[in-house]
Amino acid sequence: EHVQHIEHRYTKLEEKADVEYINIEIGGSENILNYYHDLVGQESRMVHDIAYLGNKEQKFDISMVMSHGGKKSVSDIHNLGALSGNSKKSFRGTLDFLNGATASEGAEEDTCLLLDPTVKSVSLPLLLCKEDNVVGNHAASAGQIDHNKLFYLMSRGLDQATAERLVVRGFLGSVIVEIPVKEVREEMIQTIEDKLLKR
Repeated sequence: EHVQHIEHRYTKLEEKADVEYINIEIGGSENILNYYHDLVGQESRMVHDIAYLGNKEQKFDISMVMSHGGKKSVSDIHNLGALSGNSKKSFRGTLDFLNGATASEGAEEDTCLLLDPTVKSVSLPLLLCKEDNVVGNHAASAGQIDHNKLFYLMSRGLDQATAERLVVRGFLGSVIVEIPVKEVREEMIQTIEDKLLKR
């Protein structure tokens, strides 16, 4: 809980390279994450999923660039998480379509559950384009847990805290299920459950 986590990752994708990253960010008092993915090869593909869970005074500073240089290159960013206490998150995602990236596609999505009114979430999606025939999509949303979901779960006998934990675990589970190693998946689920109990 008292560690400062600083990570910088550069990935260069040549022709028909296919890379998928899964980040689960749970610990660390301050997390500074910087990713630059360079899709220089034709028909290269990059998918980067990030799930985070913040509580207390935790900070997440996430920056990601998908630079499309190759024809028919494809990228997809999913950044999703939940914040409680006084935790903060900032996300800067950039889709950069360079000259020569004809018929390329990129998408970025940032979704954040705000579990307490004292949290702060900032999202800055950016699209840059120097090529005509490309597709770029971005979406950002932040909000509280759907009251209808909570009501449904609580009408089945769950208290509010348990219902909230189930919703958050299910929300983050969309990234966790992508982890191919069963033991790691189970450890992540248990770690998230333990952290939610400490809220």
